[in-house]
Amino acid sequence: MHRQRILGSGKIVCTILVRSLVAAGVMQHRASAQGSGIGLLWTDVALLVVYGFAGMIVWTRRSPSGITAAMAGAQIGLVVGAVQIANHLIEAFVPTRPFVLIISPVLLMLALLGTTGAVAWERTESLVLAVIGGVCCAILAALVTLYHFL
Repeated sequence: MHRQRILGSGKIVCTILVRSLVAAGVMQHRASAQGSGIGLLWTDVALLVVYGFAGMIVWTRRSPSGITAAMAGAQIGLVVGAVQIANHLIEAFVPTRPFVLIISPVLLMLALLGTTGAVAWERTESLVLAVIGGVCCAILAALVTLYHFL
């Protein structure tokens, strides 16, 4: 019960922090929210709302198997977020690199998302909970990456 509260509240707090950082960025650079940028801004805001909603669902979830799937997703999501941060740092500091360095982090992230589903399936034996574990992994990875770079 305590672990699910921490996991859910962590997602909600990270979502609020990232949303406030996006708002601060738009306030500083108003031209970024004009033209095609407004559509991207609304997409980002909508995704952050969905992330916060998913955090609220995990927070109020009572099923032990659902919490197990969400925890598996969160644990692997931290690793996926670290891989994404490393990939972005490599892109920033090594502009010309071989194809292996370009595609390897992407394939590793896909493999980790698949691993999340497999771990959640092994622990819960439910396809729906395996998908929930994968969604929690993707949400946490995105929030870690966004929070790091904003």
